[in-house]
Amino acid sequence: MIEKLQTLHKSPLPPLCTITGELYQPARIYYQVNQKNAVMGRFKRLRCMEFDPTDNRWMWLYKEEAKDIKFTTSYRDIPKEARPIILGSFTWHGDQELRLDVRSFERVIESIQFFDQKINRKLAQVAQLKVVNKLFPATTTADELSTHHHLFFEQRQASGPKTTLKELEEIVSQYEEKEEEERRTAFLSYLEEQMKKTLPEVEELPTHFYEDGLQALVMTLKMKQLEAMEHWKGNKNFSQFDIMKKFIQDLDLDE
Repeated sequence: MIEKLQTLHKSPLPPLCTITGELYQPARIYYQVNQKNAVMGRFKRLRCMEFDPTDNRWMWLYKEEAKDIKFTTSYRDIPKEARPIILGSFTWHGDQELRLDVRSFERVIESIQFFDQKINRKLAQVAQLKVVNKLFPATTTADELSTHHHLFFEQRQASGPKTTLKELEEIVSQYEEKEEEERRTAFLSYLEEQMKKTLPEVEELPTHFYEDGLQALVMTLKMKQLEAMEHWKGNKNFSQFDIMKKFIQDLDLDE
């Protein structure tokens, strides 16, 4: 069972999109599992879950309990002959790690919310997230799509907030005896430098879902998707700093 993908036709070189209308950007959600058998029991009770023995995976299908999830193209708008499509696939890595592969950032958000409701947090919780910070051409073949999961293995050097946090702590340590304005200048200078860097192809992110909800993650993914789209359009120097600068400019105009 393979999800057919479509393209956006607003550009002479359109990026690849899922059949539900999101930009195709692979992502992998890692779950820390405390009770594998109990999680398997939950999967078996969900009518939107189906085991695929060929690939030894649990497929999350766009039907039954999941069909009320709203995408750009929702369940009712998908041709019957194309249903059910695969929203994601779960694979086990040992007894304590469960990986969910999805094909868009929107599906990251929807899946975290959906399975938080269907699987007790005592059984499994989201531990981390890895995302691909680029778009793919509409000419991408099915064979090429099937190999995209290798991105998460090949990019072991994927950067993430842990590195940034460590460097920020070092700045604070270096400037702790300085004047507040000097500390602030050093801090802002570092943030500007980091935000001007091109995002890595594969990036590890925290979700902070259980502490803060999903709003911060939603914003983070939207910013990364915007940068990927600007790069797709040919604006290779566009960075997260440009997004933040535009945001600040808009705030000044609103005042």
